[in-house]
Amino acid sequence: MTHIETITTRIERDNDERTIQRLQNRGDELNSYGRSGYTLASTITVPSGEYTVIVDTLTKNDLT
Repeated sequence: MTHIETITTRIERDNDERTIQRLQNRGDELNSYGRSGYTLASTITVPSGEYTVIVDTLTKNDLT
């Protein structure tokens, strides 16, 4: 069975300090999933007027 998880990160274009913190949190979360056996399957960025949304999809296969 394949498990699918998503991480959604919203980046505001006008706040550099918050952007840096959110990108660091995203990196930490991706690393945590990786240590748990998940693989990054895709990353999609969706730009908008005031912000950008990053959607990461991760998968993990059971060894049964």
